[in-house]
Amino acid sequence: MPAPEPCLALLRAVNVGGRNAVPQRALAASLEAELGVPVRHHLQSGNLAVASADAASLGGVVASSIREQTGLEIAVIVRTLGQLEALHAANPWPDADPLLVHASIFDGAAPTAVQAVVSADWGGDEIVAVEGGAWMRFAESSRGSRLGTTLERRLGVVATARNARTVAALLDLVRTTSSETR
Repeated sequence: MPAPEPCLALLRAVNVGGRNAVPQRALAASLEAELGVPVRHHLQSGNLAVASADAASLGGVVASSIREQTGLEIAVIVRTLGQLEALHAANPWPDADPLLVHASIFDGAAPTAVQAVVSADWGGDEIVAVEGGAWMRFAESSRGSRLGTTLERRLGVVATARNARTVAALLDLVRTTSSETR
């Protein structure tokens, strides 16, 4: 059996309260028991750091656990530590306000349509395609931005976005979880 690989499971469309609420502490405890490895969560935000011997099937395991606990069908996108490091390093605006810079992480490869989206006029917002997703910089706010609200639909992909501050925090969380499994 391969050694556990540090991964991040990103839950799509999970809210802190109200619709699609998934209690992170209970989910992490359940996955720890099932997988036998440490599972850490970042706040109540739908982000789980876990070491997995099978990163390719981790999303299905997490989605199944969520379904069993809550009855919700939640898409789960998984990135290994290496993929998350590459995503973080690919941020074209590392010195910009991290709350205005967001990574959109795709479930799978970027479709060919991403180039049409990148070249469109977004009224001051910007987008750069990267491996497995895109970085977006919002001129004023992600709320109400045409870019942020239509990217997933325009590309026909399942995606979830995190701001640059959260991406950095998640990278640290995955690294910490990785050291716990050694």
